[in-house]
Amino acid sequence: MRQSLEIIKLNLLMLPQRLGTSLISVIGIACVVGVFVGLFSIAASFRAVILSNGDEGTLIVMSEGATFEGGSSLDRVAVTTIAGSDFVAQQDGVPLASFEFTRPISAMRKEGGDPVNINVRGISEAAYRIRDGFSLVEGRLVEPGRFELIVGRAAQQQFAGLDIGDQVTIAATPWAVVGIFENNAGATESEAWGDLASLQSVFRLGNTVQSGRVKLKDPAQTDAFQAALNSDPQVKVSVRNEAEYIRESSQGFLQIVTLLSTPLIVTMALGAIFAALNTMYSSVSSRTREIATLRAMGFGPLPIALSVLVEALLLALAGAVLGVGLIYLGLNGYTTNTNFLSNTQYGFSFVITTQLMLQGILCALAIGLLGGLFPAIRAARLPIVTAMREL
Repeated sequence: MRQSLEIIKLNLLMLPQRLGTSLISVIGIACVVGVFVGLFSIAASFRAVILSNGDEGTLIVMSEGATFEGGSSLDRVAVTTIAGSDFVAQQDGVPLASFEFTRPISAMRKEGGDPVNINVRGISEAAYRIRDGFSLVEGRLVEPGRFELIVGRAAQQQFAGLDIGDQVTIAATPWAVVGIFENNAGATESEAWGDLASLQSVFRLGNTVQSGRVKLKDPAQTDAFQAALNSDPQVKVSVRNEAEYIRESSQGFLQIVTLLSTPLIVTMALGAIFAALNTMYSSVSSRTREIATLRAMGFGPLPIALSVLVEALLLALAGAVLGVGLIYLGLNGYTTNTNFLSNTQYGFSFVITTQLMLQGILCALAIGLLGGLFPAIRAARLPIVTAMREL
């Protein structure tokens, strides 16, 4: 162990003499780690936005066979039956049941000015009570029967024309923005909300909605609640936990991010491994006399191999710290948006988590280990006489 420490110390003191090749390795690894953390933070950040709207205590009711809200349709009979169910909890004598639908509307990005789609959601007063994280942060709530909107904070920050006092055209009708809301920094903060009946009118939907969100008196009675609803021959619905529904509906986007990210990261990692191999082989080649001298002085092959491996790992660690540091300073908290499900835009902020940074560092150390392993073996096996003759 003492021999290993002495050789490692000597290697570190001589690093400035190999500054060029060492920097190539460090920068290559930093790029890999930066891309790794940056790309996978998209999935992590988007997952956080989506799941923050999922409430384990809330059920989402859709028409039978529907897998997402846009593919569901509930008529007046279904709405009346759901709201009147004895299983549904009440607050101040009013059922905790919110019936809603969404439609895409056009908006303009503040940066770039290109048109995108955002969701407008038809809601009633029950929507505020069913969502525990809802809070109005500016202005006022919409008044029933009026063409008014409240806008999520993420949408207001990223898209033009969504400030209080602005007007938004929906189905050839001007709607006034009267409030800004927040909802646990979730996906609904990328939406605009308006009075359900007013939106049904301009979209000519009659009394049809897409989904109902309900809270039960006893959350354990979900199956009994669904069975009771479907016992009515005019009502055929499916009932799911909202958090579970949101997790499943976000899997497609997350899989796409992973699918697109993995080949790029693997390609860059292979490049970084070859850069590390080149650096460490160059290091061993430039130190053949030094290695031969150390062997002649009684230093064993294992301490020499270990010193080469430690140098490679330290260079990888330096690259990891550089990559993680740059990506954290550049992206953490940065707000942007993405599109999924019919080009609808959802805003989210990058979250560079500690777990993600640690994964990036471990990835870098794996690259350093692979890049230093074979040069370390070569250094350990280098015969003394051969090393002397090579110079």
